[in-house]
Amino acid sequence: METARIGYYRLVANDDEPPHRIEELMEAAGLNQAELARRANVTASSLNKVIKGTRGLDLDWMIRLARALSTEEAPVSPADLLPRSVNPWLLDEEERALIDARRHADQAQRETFKRVAEAVLPFRERKQEDAA
Repeated sequence: METARIGYYRLVANDDEPPHRIEELMEAAGLNQAELARRANVTASSLNKVIKGTRGLDLDWMIRLARALSTEEAPVSPADLLPRSVNPWLLDEEERALIDARRHADQAQRETFKRVAEAVLPFRERKQEDAA
């Protein structure tokens, strides 16, 4: 039987950026700590330690919290809990809306999305080359 070690994410809060986005996402979902703990099936005390940064944030916790923070209008993935400095691919609202529109599009609309992206991307690459 193979065993694997699951690490956890832990940063110390600093003046520039909090170690995670849990409080920001709680506020967006209209939840307090007690309700988030209930939804995530964790104790309020344990959740408070994660929020304050005295307990690490492992993958299990990230999955639990993401599910508990998700709404139909604003789904949350585990990676969304990480700050932008750790997760530079974090999507903003406009990017999420675009992806959501593509996911709900029919086949013809998806082809249009693809053609637009293929037309725009070469210009982006040229712009990056000119900047270098």
